[in-house]
Amino acid sequence: MKLILDTETTGLDPNKNAILQVSVIDDHNRVLFNKYIKPSQEHFTNTDLLRDWLSASSLNGLYIKNVENEEELPVYRDDIASLLNSADELVGYNPSFDINFLRANGINLNANIHVTDVLTMFSNFYKAKAGNKYKRKNLIFAFQFFGGTKKYLKEAHNSLADCFATLYVYNKLNSVNKNPILKAYYKLKAYVVRALEKRRERIESEA
Repeated sequence: MKLILDTETTGLDPNKNAILQVSVIDDHNRVLFNKYIKPSQEHFTNTDLLRDWLSASSLNGLYIKNVENEEELPVYRDDIASLLNSADELVGYNPSFDINFLRANGINLNANIHVTDVLTMFSNFYKAKAGNKYKRKNLIFAFQFFGGTKKYLKEAHNSLADCFATLYVYNKLNSVNKNPILKAYYKLKAYVVRALEKRRERIESEA
C-alpha cells in the first residue's frame, strides 16, 4: 500500500517543537487520517516555544484557537503508527521532516518501508543549480509548475491539502518521465522558468 504523509508543526525542531496536524491519504486520494493536534501545555506558556509557533502560524495558519480544544498526540499515537506501518511505500515532500517529528513523539516506522521524497524527485527534474546542488523548490512551486489549480493554494500548508498536492506532483513526475513528449515539454518549461528566475535575480541584485 502506498501512503502520502504530511504534518504541520509549531516549528522546525522535532526535539522542542510540537505537531499540530497529521494527515495521511492513499494513492487514490482517499483520506485515511486527518487530525488537528493540541500540543502539551508547555507550548502554550513557554515564551520561546510560543515565538516559534507564531512564526510557523504565519505559514500554516494554525494558531492556538485552532487546536486548543483538540486531543493531544498520545490519543492518536497507536492509530498513526499502525496506519503508517501498513504501508509498503511512504510518499512525502521532504518526508524526513515529518518522520523525525513523529519519531520524536514515539511513532517509529518499520525499517522495510520504502520512503519516497518528492522534493528530491522534483529538484532533480527541475535542475536549478545552487552551487553543487539543485535548489530545493517548495511544494507550491512544484504544484504550480505542473499546472496545479489555485483552489489548492487557498489551503496551502494545511497538511491535508499538502498531501493531495504531493500526490499530484508525484503522479505528474512519474507520468512525465514515462512520456518522452511530455518530458521534453516540461524540461523546456523548466529551462525557460530557470532563465526568468536568473534574470529577475540579476535585476534585483543590480537595483
